[in-house]
Amino acid sequence: MTKLEFLNKMKTQLYACYDIEEQKQLGPSYYDLFAKSHIKNEKYFGSKSINLYRFENHEYYLIKSIDKIDDAFLTLFSKNLIAASLGLVTPHQEHMSTIVHGIIVIDTDLEIDYTDVIKNFRYKKSFAFGFKGYLDVYLSVVNTSNQTILRHRLQKQLDQFVATA
Repeated sequence: MTKLEFLNKMKTQLYACYDIEEQKQLGPSYYDLFAKSHIKNEKYFGSKSINLYRFENHEYYLIKSIDKIDDAFLTLFSKNLIAASLGLVTPHQEHMSTIVHGIIVIDTDLEIDYTDVIKNFRYKKSFAFGFKGYLDVYLSVVNTSNQTILRHRLQKQLDQFVATA
């Protein structure tokens, strides 16, 4: 499977639940595929005028396809990913969580073993001691030539999601 085929299959899978944009610029970086999902949950008592609680969950996929990964690119990508994530979040009383998945798609094997760096990458930030929600940022690398994925241990759902793509 090539990188372009993978991006097209990801776009097809994300289409049902996510708003998708191609060639999206966030800060100084361009992403080949940008998907966003905004879910608002509300609980009413009797009628809609009596609201018990409300909360919002946001999820983003920032997917970039490149030829090879080196130290400089990985550092720059992770910094830009965190900066873009902070720009996507607007903490308020109803905000519960924002999860950002930064996915790098390659079609060659890694020259240097970045397994520990990628598997341990996680940025977590809470807003107003958690009363205005939190932000989680994860980094993953998908190799389309041998169908492998390097990801954080909390991203298990990504394995099934990528395996079907």
